[in-house]
Amino acid sequence: MGFPILKLPLLAIHAVISNLQLDEIIDFSLCSSKCKRVIKSIKKQPYKSMEIRIFFGYPDFQFMYEKTKGPCWYFNNLEVEKVLRKSKRGEKRKKYEIRKIGGIKIKVMKCEENSLFSKQINELQLKVIFDFLLDLFNNIPICRYSSTLRVNQLNITPEYFGLKKCSSIFYSFQGMPVPDDELHYLFENIQVSEDITINGEVSDEFQLNTAKFSTNELNIRPATWITRDIFLSLNCSRMCLDYVTLTMNDFQSFVLQWLSSENTSFVWLQMSFTGNHEPIDFSQFQTQQWNPKVRERYYDLSYSIFSRGRKIDCLDGRDIRRKDGKLGTIGYFRRKHYFVVWNQTN
Repeated sequence: MGFPILKLPLLAIHAVISNLQLDEIIDFSLCSSKCKRVIKSIKKQPYKSMEIRIFFGYPDFQFMYEKTKGPCWYFNNLEVEKVLRKSKRGEKRKKYEIRKIGGIKIKVMKCEENSLFSKQINELQLKVIFDFLLDLFNNIPICRYSSTLRVNQLNITPEYFGLKKCSSIFYSFQGMPVPDDELHYLFENIQVSEDITINGEVSDEFQLNTAKFSTNELNIRPATWITRDIFLSLNCSRMCLDYVTLTMNDFQSFVLQWLSSENTSFVWLQMSFTGNHEPIDFSQFQTQQWNPKVRERYYDLSYSIFSRGRKIDCLDGRDIRRKDGKLGTIGYFRRKHYFVVWNQTN
């Protein structure tokens, strides 16, 4: 005889559900429309956010708690299936069960560590599952979208998921360019609050229609497609642009633009050029040499994805002071040009 959970007071039901695992929450929500409404009525949802990952062509949905990773729903990766399907001695071999989501039958295997696995999933089924999870957990925020060297097994893109807001975007492609249509959609349609990282080639034909986009941190390697107009319109706190085809005049124009502005969000710029380039023309600035009584010698770039843990030596950097008192340093260190703004100065 089953326990009549729906006859409990709503707060008691919520307390029970808060102790359920992902597969149990999903199964409960599929029992009836009332069960689904009960899940949706929980003010403090079990998961804070969800990450969409495309790893070597295989997608998964990674749920996140406040500070740690939660359960994950994996799709199609047979190597992952082998690991997840292993049974301990004396246990029954894990089997697939059928769940009907959005009118479509989905094969689901319950795994260790509160995770799920489904195989033979096509684009339509994946989108149905994504929409179901988004609805079940009240439009759970997408904390990250990451794609690594996609073998085109499923034509999955941010546009396919209808992604409009995201905390972090990460692309890492080797041996093939990042598709133009994905980059257009990313920069023209998605509001990214924390960081964008693109580590991979872009086709020679790629041109960005809109120049203005902003995020806390922007990491692009190579950044050959960044034009002067795009560069000078960037509204980012931290920027790492490697192998740009810009000129030193563009770099200097960026510094002059900051100098004449009231921008308080910019923190630092790291840039490397392709080929030879002219030296910095310091005659455009009123500069000062390093004074240990004014600022530190080393500047910490530990926040950067490409430069994590790196400190740059600003001993030979030239300091410039803005009219509001903000101090910036123009420097060159380990074959990269820097412009940094100090948080604390004297």
